[in-house]
Amino acid sequence: MDVRFLQERGTQAYTGSELILKGALEGGVSLLTGYPGSPIADFFNSARHVKELLKEKGIVFQVANNEALGAARVNGSQMEDI
Repeated sequence: MDVRFLQERGTQAYTGSELILKGALEGGVSLLTGYPGSPIADFFNSARHVKELLKEKGIVFQVANNEALGAARVNGSQMEDI
């Protein structure tokens, strides 16, 4: 576990992919998804390093097979129960 993600105050250096995760952890996100060929594919490696923290915060992290499946997953997560 990277303790930088637990830090609530002070200054720390992050990569762009790590900042996406930090923002998700602090911003109430419930789903992180994408696909391996995406421009930010390094994000998946960063997320694996904090997977326990993501689980603890109730954030689902799923790697989709392609862009269409990633988009479908996000769309499905926004639908309300009928």
